[in-house]
Amino acid sequence: MRRAAALLFVLSAPVSPAGDAVRGRLLYERGLDEDGRASATLVLGAGGQTAPSDRFPCASCHGMSGRGGTEAGQALPPVRWEVLSRPGSRARHAGYTPATLLRAVRTGIDADGEALSPVMPRYDLTRAQGADLVAWLEQMSAAAGPGVSGDTVTVGTLLPLSGPHAEQGRAAAALLREVTEGWNASGGVYGRRVRLEVRDAPTVAAAREALAELSDEVLCLVGPAGPGAEPDVLADAVARGLPVLAPASPAPSTSVAEPVFYFLPPLDEVARVAADTTVRRLEGACRISVAPGGDPWLDVLVARAVARGCREVPAGEATLAVLSGPDPGAAILRGEAAGEHPLWLVGPGGLHGLEALPATVVDRVVVALAVGPPDPDRPEARALAERAARVGSGPAARSAEARAWVATRLLGEGLARAGRDLDRPALVRALEDVRALQTGVTPALAFARGQHVGARTEEPTRLADVLQTR
Repeated sequence: MRRAAALLFVLSAPVSPAGDAVRGRLLYERGLDEDGRASATLVLGAGGQTAPSDRFPCASCHGMSGRGGTEAGQALPPVRWEVLSRPGSRARHAGYTPATLLRAVRTGIDADGEALSPVMPRYDLTRAQGADLVAWLEQMSAAAGPGVSGDTVTVGTLLPLSGPHAEQGRAAAALLREVTEGWNASGGVYGRRVRLEVRDAPTVAAAREALAELSDEVLCLVGPAGPGAEPDVLADAVARGLPVLAPASPAPSTSVAEPVFYFLPPLDEVARVAADTTVRRLEGACRISVAPGGDPWLDVLVARAVARGCREVPAGEATLAVLSGPDPGAAILRGEAAGEHPLWLVGPGGLHGLEALPATVVDRVVVALAVGPPDPDRPEARALAERAARVGSGPAARSAEARAWVATRLLGEGLARAGRDLDRPALVRALEDVRALQTGVTPALAFARGQHVGARTEEPTRLADVLQTR
């Protein structure tokens, strides 16, 4: 009896009031402590299976916004503090206190002394961690947040407006401005004007500095490109809780708690599919050469091709020549002039100079496009193609415009789904509800909680088909 009374005292003792919301947010969203380690051990179901807390952080069920929802028919209750602490706001009557919330998290007993659903994991949080969690749940309830006011939604982007990729960066910026200005001319989004903040990011260092300046001013980053979409920059955004609508994932999968949505498949996955397709096309006669450049995409492709029986040889002996760089057209013309006549595989870095290739060469070029050629049957693609013709975009600019176009399609869908009650968690949840979004230049995009890569990987496209639709 004394042991039971002592346990009840421990679990009901007041949680320390000095909770840290920053630590609480990390615990809630990612299940981690300040050192990046799992902050607790959890018990799953009646079987008693254990797992580290970063496998199933609170946000994986209750959402980044704490608004709850449903999953596989199971109701997932809201956990914002104003809901938890208000008597009569739940199916039962007692409001939670910090102490009874910690008891619920640790033992599965709710504020009324009743058992919670066995679907709810039990976490062995300390009192200090319980205080941190409550501090974040209280702060989560604050209105709006960065980038949202009564009449304006501010979004940002990081693009190389100077340096060697300035043409692509400026083309993307122009399209983003044109689309957001079009929204504003039509009344904005739920009565709010959309304001675009563009920052020059010609290097990773410049991108990280610009991100630090923007992170407290914008709702999200939309369509960053070049250095602005590098893993280090995206990691900074994740650490700041900043949603990002980025072109391609640098890794095969992303954590459920990361607020980054990749509308294109991972580049290493694109490389593997490209290798499989081209090696199969050469039917056992594959000898591969790779243009120098140090692109990690090339390393993945070559390793995959060699594993499929392809031999790496000097350029003049290759039946498959792989290019990845800013001007593949010029590289192909130099190779052809030197007597090289392989199957040319162009990486997803760009299409510059390919329109100038003679027809006899075009038939031997395939492109591993992360953003495919526009689908002429889709109105979205026709609108993009008409704009490109109107402004006179070249191949490099068109590739950048296509990525920016997809970003605006996804942003517009997310803002529309989030509605007037808009903040970062609401945007994340809205994007996770996107299904079969047509862009005209990618496969239909679909996301879900725990699935933040929107498009499936496609096989390389014949250059002739690309040019026919441009």
